[in-house]
Amino acid sequence: YGNLKADLVFLQEKLNGQIYIDNVINNSIVPLFAAKQQLTLMLDGAIPHTARIVADHLANLGIAVLPWSSESPDMNPIKLLWYQLERRVRARQQPPTNLAEQCRALQEEWDAIPAERVRRLTVSMRRRCLAVMAANGGHTRY
Repeated sequence: YGNLKADLVFLQEKLNGQIYIDNVINNSIVPLFAAKQQLTLMLDGAIPHTARIVADHLANLGIAVLPWSSESPDMNPIKLLWYQLERRVRARQQPPTNLAEQCRALQEEWDAIPAERVRRLTVSMRRRCLAVMAANGGHTRY
């Protein structure tokens, strides 16, 4: 799988489907998928992620999207990374006091998370999905 750790994207405006396409998909996801063949994109149920314009754009780009149930938000491995990132920023000796410091702290802590951690979470998706199917959609250890 190589390095699947994408860059953080900081947005100044409220996120909608078009902003998501312009700032995240086209700038971060497309280059990642161009470099790595046979990837599948996983999106949570956030409105900008599920907008028709986003689905159409991804389909036009030929990017496969993992069907995702809104009933399974805890299965999303990115939640573990967000939690780790939040914990690392909160643990800093000098906590951020403004937006610029917050963005800088987030970027520094994101950069400090090893790409191997992201790779392991990515590889775990097959096991996660199989566990959900074995549990008939019920509770799993994930």
